[in-house]
Amino acid sequence: MVVQNKSGFREAICIVTGAASGIGFELSRQLFAAGAVVIMADVNLAEAEKSAHSIESSMTRAIPVFLDVTQKQQFEEVLRWAVREYGRLDLMCNNAGINRMGDARSIPSQDWEQIIDVNLWGVVHGTRAAYAIMAQQGFGHILNIASGLGITPAPRNVPYALTKAAVVGLSESLRIEARDLGVGVSVACPGWIQTPMLDGPSGHRHGNRGIKRSIGSIACRMPFGIMSVSDAARTILRGVSRRSPMIVFPAYMRIFHWVYSHFRLLTDMWNLQEIRSYRRMSQQSALESQERRHEIALNTPSSNHSKWMISLDAADSQ
Repeated sequence: MVVQNKSGFREAICIVTGAASGIGFELSRQLFAAGAVVIMADVNLAEAEKSAHSIESSMTRAIPVFLDVTQKQQFEEVLRWAVREYGRLDLMCNNAGINRMGDARSIPSQDWEQIIDVNLWGVVHGTRAAYAIMAQQGFGHILNIASGLGITPAPRNVPYALTKAAVVGLSESLRIEARDLGVGVSVACPGWIQTPMLDGPSGHRHGNRGIKRSIGSIACRMPFGIMSVSDAARTILRGVSRRSPMIVFPAYMRIFHWVYSHFRLLTDMWNLQEIRSYRRMSQQSALESQERRHEIALNTPSSNHSKWMISLDAADSQ
């Protein structure tokens, strides 16, 4: 298995999903820098091409491909193409993910479904397709990107936390099953990372000032700050090179996970404060929106009012 050689990731054949931006892009960049061939898969092919070109102008070792991770057949076709083209698959990075923060009651069903389709089924499709290939060739490594919110409570992120907890369960169980077949499995559980997802809810719905305020307030209270995406990718790949089962970082996330495991009441108190703060900000945002609508209504004459004013003007002219 090339990933385990002394040369690190040199000449490894890697596939990274969600590679156009964020952790996926940085994983791709660092793998390329280490000498790997990186297939950069993303549902946004134009952005994947730009990202690949920024890594390597010739795009001979950084190869952009279109992939909708929710489509099982597409996933299988991309992996089969990679094996035909390069003869093997050394590393599968299931990274693509989306989120929509909010009170679980207010998140529409279609958003729940999309988050589950991308974050969970996308990982399931990638894991199953890669596992079949790697088990047959007798080597390989699967890296699934979960989240610290998959191993600790995550109010305001319930659909996201659901999927990430499932990814942790999938990875931990498959790791044992795959060991005797020569296949390694790691799951990464990062804390707050400076990625596009942190700028607001990702996916097909953006917006909600209350949510952005909530993210900003959390970021301001992080005692160790927000980790850079380059540091996050470096930590993840170091864990993969060591075949670490679970890569939990930064340090505060490991501490938070330990506290949650041993002193659940303390983490419950923290999370209760978070959801209460979020609800206050959401209510304030709703009130502000209502006041703006009311102000606009007062400053906009109704059609009947306009007609009445016109008739008065006509009477005055007579």
